[in-house]
Amino acid sequence: MNHVPPTCRSQPSLRLSTVAVVVLTLAFGSTASVPPALAGQCTVPGTHDTVQAAVFDPSCDPIELAGATFEESVLIHRSLTLVGVDGGSTTIEGQVRVSESGTQIVLNDLTIRSGCPDATMDVETGANVVGFDIAVGWSAGLPCPEPPVVDVFADGFETGDTSRWSTTSP
Repeated sequence: MNHVPPTCRSQPSLRLSTVAVVVLTLAFGSTASVPPALAGQCTVPGTHDTVQAAVFDPSCDPIELAGATFEESVLIHRSLTLVGVDGGSTTIEGQVRVSESGTQIVLNDLTIRSGCPDATMDVETGANVVGFDIAVGWSAGLPCPEPPVVDVFADGFETGDTSRWSTTSP
């Protein structure tokens, strides 16, 4: 039985609405009327070359994956929906890790496999992952790569530079 979450069930009407917004934008020259939900839909490949690039882009939700094998590990650090064409033709071949407590993840129509027998899908305590038509497994013939790391301290604080710190609080 194929269960589709409500966010996926409404996509055909969103696509029709996207066409209507594009036509109105071309006719009236304004993008101010684009609803935020439409602006966030991303595709891989398409708007992004890799699954990780779409996940790291905070404006992407939902993320739609083509019917292909994506040979990459993915770190999910925020709430999002990740949708494949169907479980048989959309595969992430690498480790998938949900790294933030409190995130809400919806996975639909995906196969996830790697050479990581204990951690093909690693979910931090407190994260909520809902999956429909998902297959998760491992194969000894595949590598067990580590997923990318989110560089939280990209502003120099990790080096001890506290010059940008403030003594005031909002």
